[in-house]
Amino acid sequence: INNRMKLTIIACLTILLLLPLVGHTQPEWEWIEILEEFPYSSCEEVIAIGNDVAAFGWGTNEDGAHLLCAYYDENGNLTNFAAIRGGMSVDMQVVRANDGGFIVKDGKKLRKISFDFEEIWYRDFHEDQSSKFLDITACEGGYALAGQIDLDNDQVWNGWFLKVDENGEVIEENVFLDYLEEGDNRAKTDLFSIAVHPDGGFIVGYRDHYIENFQRYYSYLLHLDEDGDSLTVITEVYFSNIYPTNHEIFLTSNRGVIKVSYDGESIEEAEYYNRGIAHISKKMTLSQGGGGIICGETVLLDDYNELIFPDIYIVRFDDQLEESWYLNYSGRYSSCRGNSVTQAENGSYYVGGHIARDIGGGEIEVGLTVIKTEADPAFVDNDDNRELLSSLILYPAYPNPFNNRTNLNFQTNHSSNITSKVIDLHGRVLFRNSGYLNMGNHQLTINSDGLNSGTFIVQLSNGRMMKTHKITVLK
Repeated sequence: INNRMKLTIIACLTILLLLPLVGHTQPEWEWIEILEEFPYSSCEEVIAIGNDVAAFGWGTNEDGAHLLCAYYDENGNLTNFAAIRGGMSVDMQVVRANDGGFIVKDGKKLRKISFDFEEIWYRDFHEDQSSKFLDITACEGGYALAGQIDLDNDQVWNGWFLKVDENGEVIEENVFLDYLEEGDNRAKTDLFSIAVHPDGGFIVGYRDHYIENFQRYYSYLLHLDEDGDSLTVITEVYFSNIYPTNHEIFLTSNRGVIKVSYDGESIEEAEYYNRGIAHISKKMTLSQGGGGIICGETVLLDDYNELIFPDIYIVRFDDQLEESWYLNYSGRYSSCRGNSVTQAENGSYYVGGHIARDIGGGEIEVGLTVIKTEADPAFVDNDDNRELLSSLILYPAYPNPFNNRTNLNFQTNHSSNITSKVIDLHGRVLFRNSGYLNMGNHQLTINSDGLNSGTFIVQLSNGRMMKTHKITVLK
């Protein structure tokens, strides 16, 4: 082979080796903060606020357990911190309040806190300690919760649905007892996950445990109506949490991510164990550029079969569940886990978790940990994705024309304050409502009360973009 041919072969091989790298650019870690005020603490939830982040977790000191609230700006500066006494645990979960602030779930308790981390109200919803909420979602008019409830104090749990308003007052409540299977062999049932269904009502996870083999359970994906009393089976599938889009439903599991169609006829599953992932957090986030992000903990063995220190990792996957990129944080700590991940408006990611550090004498400090990445190059370098940062999608009203009420589904691709108005053809605003909504699918219901027959304009705005739609009332 002559030299020219050798150079050609080398060039071709080089191109082939580099091809897998094209389109798989990934961000790098930008900063990490470990809270020092409470050395025994963990971050269980992170929520992006624009390009900043609010972090929530638990911490203990000589006064007992506390709810920890920390606000970091995009440069990693701690600008606000609060420790609220109240026995918080790893069971906690936080969602953005519709009208500002945050709703914190822990066991069977809810509390609402402001953006400044001041407690607004606190509710304890059941006297039995084994009853608890397992998931929460913001919805129209308040918050929907799924869980398990013990009515007779005999450790036989039932599925529990609860909807509360902005003040924590109960709007709807229902208990599901052995809904799918009849017989006396049931040990317990529960509703373990909940999300808003784009077509109205909710998507819930339903689980049956059986006495003859308590470790065995059956897990179902169900459609729950708006009143919380009618269940329809979508499919039987094992999963932890629900993340619906307008096209499919993403489900997290201890094996990775599952994608299910709304009719349950199409099910795909992705496994991410090829990188030594040992723990996948139930808390995923949908990516603004499509697909989603999961986080957790990796455990690997070296060439001598010795355990390597665990890492915090995040994996981004696309709409087809294919891995886009993988990023890990390794600090040679005895424990290192990601519990929650969120995406900022500029395309960067925040991961919340904990890092355990040996401090000598057998003592370990576990710190509330927040790590930030750079902006995702695969996201911000795409003009179409940049447009998604400010996009607002409004779907046609149904029914339209209508006599009693009509529903308009809409999608916001970043968490923001959404203002809705009903305007007559003379430009007069007849109805106005405003509230902060999480990224995702939502529904606006308009009643004809107070409206005469005629045509009206529905206006939806997120401060950057405005969408309008005509509706007609027939009485």
